[in-house]
Amino acid sequence: MNPNTEFVPYDESFLHRSSTWLSDPEIKQLTLTPDITPESQQKWFDSLPFKNDYLIWGICIDGIPAGACGLKNISAESAEYWGYIGEKQFWGNGAGSKILDFIFEEAIKRKIPAIGLRVWNGNQRAISLYKKFGFEIIENQTELIVMRKLVEIPMFSIRKYEKMDAATWNEFVRSSRNGTFLHNRNYMDYHADRFEDFSLMVFDTNGKLAGIIPANRREHVFYTHQGLTFGGIITQTDMTTAGHLRISDLLNHFLRENGFSKVVFKKIPYIYARQPIDEDRYLMFRNHAKITACNISTTLDLSENFSYNRSRKNAVGKSLKQGLELHKNQHWKEFWNILEENLHQKYGTKPVHSLAEILRLHASFPENIHLFTASKDCKCLGGIVVYESDTVAHAQYISINEAGKTHCALDFILDHLIRTEFSHKKYFDLGSSTEDNGYYLNESLIFQKEGFGGRGVCYETFEYYL
Repeated sequence: MNPNTEFVPYDESFLHRSSTWLSDPEIKQLTLTPDITPESQQKWFDSLPFKNDYLIWGICIDGIPAGACGLKNISAESAEYWGYIGEKQFWGNGAGSKILDFIFEEAIKRKIPAIGLRVWNGNQRAISLYKKFGFEIIENQTELIVMRKLVEIPMFSIRKYEKMDAATWNEFVRSSRNGTFLHNRNYMDYHADRFEDFSLMVFDTNGKLAGIIPANRREHVFYTHQGLTFGGIITQTDMTTAGHLRISDLLNHFLRENGFSKVVFKKIPYIYARQPIDEDRYLMFRNHAKITACNISTTLDLSENFSYNRSRKNAVGKSLKQGLELHKNQHWKEFWNILEENLHQKYGTKPVHSLAEILRLHASFPENIHLFTASKDCKCLGGIVVYESDTVAHAQYISINEAGKTHCALDFILDHLIRTEFSHKKYFDLGSSTEDNGYYLNESLIFQKEGFGGRGVCYETFEYYL
């Protein structure tokens, strides 16, 4: 049976036992202890409250006082470890490993960057244990060996998002390199009743917010985020690859402690970022994740030369002769009726958002959510809902009625959006043409979209087990 090891305050009961333990010739040799007397030990014990560079703990094994350990010569650069088990009945039961685990935890708490130690060169069992824990020999003296190990102090801490964090969260999204208004709490929380929020906030050692993870929980699965097209880890431009790796390790540890067994990670496509952001793809590799969804969208790079194919040129030309009128943010109800009817007839489904929800979101984000419709003779033919972020204008909903198809209303709207309304954007994204997590490609739909000059961008979902 694995004994229970506890680290407790070092009091006088340990002091008296230590005098006995350290007087044993074998232990004295192993610990390189000089001659001691009860008087010298008492004097040393009385001085402990005044030592600022010394920490000491008693060790109890299965409730029995069994030894002591500590750190001495503590400075901003390092500390020296010492420790021993005085009750020989507990030798060889793994107590040494538990002591070192405890010491390193304490060093991390106190941000001590390195631990050194001295060990008798004849104590091969201890030397092997120290090497196993990563200590390296830095000096060989006559009777002892000096060893040292750097302490990997966590760069970050993590905790759950709380409602009072909303303003801080939203400001971080605004200034981030890869966040969009979708990650603003005012957007995320419109469907808070549908998901158990488990969003996380990551802080550096100075308490500064370094990253956020929009997420929800469903039983033992951590999603980033089921209610969003994409989520992932949102950071600032100064976040490094090594920093992402530390966050990933911390995240996995935190999730295990909170009862999760699986992560579903929706990667943010690169087009939404203000600098390269494939660190999260590297994290998925490091976590042995597999791709479970890959929906391909059609995207135009508006900063480069592009051209419509003959079919789209003809359709646009035809639409310009139909006497169509373009409207912005006017015919929400009429468009939603067309959208709902088309989705019901073709797929037997409804839009992700209800009319009331999209109107509420539009009111909250008037600079980001827009509706563009085409009409003829004062009748709405269809339209496109656009989600506008810093780098991308994304077609969130596209739907036209039969009259709209006859008059090429969709080409009429898209030509205006691409060449005029959003020509200042880096990308115009026409949306996905896949179903069944990407396994079915609607070739006629993507052919139509590619006719405007767009090409593929993947919206990927990964899964891995903790």
